[in-house]
Amino acid sequence: MIKIYERLLEGAIKDGAKPALTEYLGKGEYRTLSRAELAALSATFADYWTGMTEEGDIVPIFLERSAVCVAAILGAIGAQRAFACINRKNRVPQLHHILGLLPGRLILTDQQAVDLVATEHLQYPKLAERSWRIAPARLNAQGNITLLGMEGIAPGISELILPIKALIPRVNNVSKSSEPGCCLFTSGSTGEAKGVLISQSDLFARAEAEVNWFELTENDILLGLLPFSFDVGLNQLLSAILAGTELVLIHSWMPADVRRVCEERGVTGISSVPALWRDQIASEVKLLSTSERKSLRYVTISGGGLDPVSLAKLPQIVPGAGIYKTYGQTETFRSSSLHPTEFAARPSSVGRPFGKSRFYVIDEDGSICKPGVSGHIVHTGPGTMLGYIDRSLDEGKIRENPFLQDGDPFSTAVYTGDYGFVDEHGYLYVEARKDEMVKIKGNRVYPQEVASQIMLISGASAVEVVVVQNDIAEHDLVAFVIPCILDEDSATIFRNLRKRLPSYMAPSKIVTCRSLPKMSNGKTDRQALEARAKEVLVNQDC
Repeated sequence: MIKIYERLLEGAIKDGAKPALTEYLGKGEYRTLSRAELAALSATFADYWTGMTEEGDIVPIFLERSAVCVAAILGAIGAQRAFACINRKNRVPQLHHILGLLPGRLILTDQQAVDLVATEHLQYPKLAERSWRIAPARLNAQGNITLLGMEGIAPGISELILPIKALIPRVNNVSKSSEPGCCLFTSGSTGEAKGVLISQSDLFARAEAEVNWFELTENDILLGLLPFSFDVGLNQLLSAILAGTELVLIHSWMPADVRRVCEERGVTGISSVPALWRDQIASEVKLLSTSERKSLRYVTISGGGLDPVSLAKLPQIVPGAGIYKTYGQTETFRSSSLHPTEFAARPSSVGRPFGKSRFYVIDEDGSICKPGVSGHIVHTGPGTMLGYIDRSLDEGKIRENPFLQDGDPFSTAVYTGDYGFVDEHGYLYVEARKDEMVKIKGNRVYPQEVASQIMLISGASAVEVVVVQNDIAEHDLVAFVIPCILDEDSATIFRNLRKRLPSYMAPSKIVTCRSLPKMSNGKTDRQALEARAKEVLVNQDC
């Protein structure tokens, strides 16, 4: 982790005027911090965290993505304080749950969040135990930041002015590589969010692996679409610092806005999730970088799989760009990646091991499956979490590496809960999560397989299939479909689907809609869809 901060300072000394971080403010306006400005602001935060927190604290950063948020993260790294980027779209109950897990008293947030918390804090006692510091959404014209102290949700206690000052190349070089450097929280799409502890050394290893895999250089300009509370978004930030590239933050996912920023800023790399790519494909807005000497060099598909229809269309939306598919979890970061040169031949694969990471597919006895045989995916190597912040959740998920004596030097393994298979050439194919497999009329059914078939027969722009347990302890499938042809009804889709699937795989209900609910990290909000599916089935029975 120290090396990331050192690289930040080295870049400022080497070429302090070079752009480091740019925010898109909308309507064609941008705000850019140079390497020297970002390093100075980060150094100021490093001093602040060192003086205001204790070793062992995990500093909650509850801010929108901005230069202030980036400096707070980098400052925590410089101070060797673990940090937790909390998604700003979380509401008070989720925030209360997360803060109850994190050691320490401080929290950095904005005025809007404090106003919200102040009206509800009596219900949530963990909120009042924190010492709140309010940061502005933007730096002022002089590049200054004012932090207001909010002790116990009581406003106006103190005020601290943190101006950008002369660069302080002061780094504590005492290695703490095995200690937590960060806590990332899972999306909570299948229950309460779990805090995933990442070591200081692994934060660096992840960023270094991304720099090498994506071949990042100082000439790249990366588009930051994803929240820093999401491992892909955070790692993109850290790899940008490590490589000395410029990172451009954009808060809009509108296809036209994404295209405009790509063209105006000369973007060369985009890391994003399936939901954004589906929107971009549906809009038919191509992403090109037309500034002098710049072109869109690569994009990634991260945080989930893209359906076969969209995979076939994506190259038309990003013409000339290499497409990296990646696979992993918050608990493992990236287990595998498919290189762009292999995309055309194996579009449904998630590739081979990412960097120095390793994966295995095992059967119920723990033996490695033969090529083509489905089993449980196990991850070892870089990306492996230290464990959950609530260590009672570790059991079954993180274990001793059973392949340690077979030439694998890593001591622990993550049992992902995902199922898939490896082909004869070592390429991984992910089929579904173990907990998503259901029995319907005695038959194993994976909802994602049903969704893929609906995509193929309807040409829909998006499909999600959710499982609902009915009154007789059986399972029903409900499919939510965004059709490309607006007047295509669910009955037509159902008739065509029955020609391709056995009856037990057919959804009990197909619902056509114009959009799907999304969480802040871009993934589909499965809990919201499950609630909607229950309503649909109840109304159907009336």
